[in-house]
Amino acid sequence: MRTLEEIIYNRLITSSELAEKLTTYRDKPAVFYQTSPDDTQRNWSKNREYPRVNFVIDYQANDDRRTSGVLTVDIWCSGNGAQPEDIEPIIRSLLQDVFMTPEGGYPYAFLWSKSEPFQSSLQPEKNASGIVVGATVTFEIFEFSKQETTDPDPIQAVNRYIKGFVNGCVVIGDKNLPEIIEPSGDNPVFYFRLERLRRNRETNTVVWLDANLACHIFAAGEEIRWLRALTDDLLLHGEVTMLDTSPMFITNLSADSSQNALTKGQLNISTQFGLLRLSQRANPIRIIY
Repeated sequence: MRTLEEIIYNRLITSSELAEKLTTYRDKPAVFYQTSPDDTQRNWSKNREYPRVNFVIDYQANDDRRTSGVLTVDIWCSGNGAQPEDIEPIIRSLLQDVFMTPEGGYPYAFLWSKSEPFQSSLQPEKNASGIVVGATVTFEIFEFSKQETTDPDPIQAVNRYIKGFVNGCVVIGDKNLPEIIEPSGDNPVFYFRLERLRRNRETNTVVWLDANLACHIFAAGEEIRWLRALTDDLLLHGEVTMLDTSPMFITNLSADSSQNALTKGQLNISTQFGLLRLSQRANPIRIIY
């Protein structure tokens, strides 16, 4: 397993489509983290330092599903070879709607924000016409942290439920996730998040809790199909079995396919489950008079 920066780098340099558009450095596609080698280096292919790609990550705190950071990809081109408009769509396709899991961390996903052209005053390579041109492609980064806690846990319950509902799906929060996950219509990705937990009422033996869960569905354009299928199944069953075999009742559902899967999720589930009180043992009689 590698860092997020290493995973992104490997994702870009192993794309044959992108490699065809870029020059090479040390016989690898010219993709660099932060800065590029000096143009006097002899490792450039045929003394060509363009087209090339640089990227950098700016991490931020993540509160209430705000972005965890910003990924910036700069595309540099001269009058020779591919131009920014040829490379920009490839960069977007390689990073958009993909989950990357670094070693010891949580999965990250990228949401394209904007692409802005620019011109540089840097001197272009020999035999190139005009000045150096490029494009800056910006992505918002979202972290998908683990939500499971201790039993009875509503997130554990719905994670286990969805595995039985959809064969071959990926549930974010599982152990040993692969470095790169690409959702598809046949192999969707689900992420359940606990939004709110509050006490409803208490009885002599049970404390009843209300939990609001958000469900994020990723299926490469077929999210509405899975949203409808999941909603129908939950409504028909009316409950989800928790790990201690007690029921978690579905009290309300709200589905909205227009919501962004990365930020809010398309399905909001209101549930109610019970927390059993520990039975109290009576004080034993130790002395008899």
